[in-house]
Amino acid sequence: MKSTSQPAEPPMHPGLILHFECECRDETVEGLAQALNHDLNELVQVLQGEAPITPLLAIKIQQHWEISAGLLVSIQRDHDALLATKHASC
Repeated sequence: MKSTSQPAEPPMHPGLILHFECECRDETVEGLAQALNHDLNELVQVLQGEAPITPLLAIKIQQHWEISAGLLVSIQRDHDALLATKHASC
């Protein structure tokens, strides 16, 4: 029999990981937005988990911090899939 249980912890929004990275690297959100040449308001929404990370933003982060863009996009995909599953079961 297959187990259909869901993971104990839901996938974290990648923006929360990036928020933590900012703190660990002692980099402000404003400084990061400037370094990435990215809209500050959009970046703030991503870091707060209110907007998805886009592939373009993930690539910029990869170039700036050497964090895999593919990993960030994959985490976003898993997060979105879990939310879709929760909404579909309601």
